[in-house]
Amino acid sequence: MGQYFVRIRLVTKLWQIMTVIFYMKLFLKCYII
Repeated sequence: MGQYFVRIRLVTKLWQIMTVIFYMKLFLKCYII
């Protein structure tokens, strides 16, 4: 049960980082153009 919870937390953190990078790239594209 504990390992499963840790895995979920890891995945959510990874998703947060990915979304932040995605939005940063989008923002940079719009800002440059």
